[in-house]
Amino acid sequence: MIRNFVCLAVFASAIWAQSPVLTGRFILAEEGPTSSSLGLLTLDASGTVSGTEYVQASGITQSIPVTGNYTIAADGSGTLTLNTQVVTEDGTAPAVSAVYEFLSAKSTGFLAIRRDTATAALAELTPASADTAFTGSFVLSDEGASTSGQKIAEIGILALKADGSLAGTLVVKRDSLSETKTVIGSYIADGAGFGGLKIATPSAADEDGGVVLQTTSYVFLVSAKKEWFALRTDNSLLGLARLSPLQ
Repeated sequence: MIRNFVCLAVFASAIWAQSPVLTGRFILAEEGPTSSSLGLLTLDASGTVSGTEYVQASGITQSIPVTGNYTIAADGSGTLTLNTQVVTEDGTAPAVSAVYEFLSAKSTGFLAIRRDTATAALAELTPASADTAFTGSFVLSDEGASTSGQKIAEIGILALKADGSLAGTLVVKRDSLSETKTVIGSYIADGAGFGGLKIATPSAADEDGGVVLQTTSYVFLVSAKKEWFALRTDNSLLGLARLSPLQ
């Protein structure tokens, strides 16, 4: 009986010691002092990673393919390596490998830290959703620096409709000055992952008395928790924005 118990315990410990696996689609959201990234990654049980990443850096935002791999230990710690190649005004840049370290990877999401660069940066990985229609009120938060170095922060409440339209109010602070704006806009999601968001603010009237709209465009991904991660595509602000359902 004791021998059987010992064998069972050894067998059980061997099972528990097996490394977990991460499978499915994850959002990668990363903000740094000179660049921001928003990616949709597919991880499989063999440790392979593939996907698409929007990178905002050096005054441009572009979509680039991503390949890579991950390793994970029994305690949930491990590394994630993502290989990308960015096209610049001077041509295709050398391939870059971003290496992240994590301590407690879970299928419900986890944090990773960039370890291949001298600049400290955190990345959040969270399961992605394929929803295409949204209704209700969402809280918007967005902050960062403009291309001229001006510090900008925004908060707002947006009412989203199932037809893809939106309306709401933003409070925008630029350096020490703040103002409240009424906004309208639209969104579209194709069910494959990425979507597009536009938020328009009425500005001064044109020569004919018509209202001129100043539009900010974003690319976004939606998490399984219905939270949006958005990246400006017009490079007016460096950083990631978030929209969360108003409880």
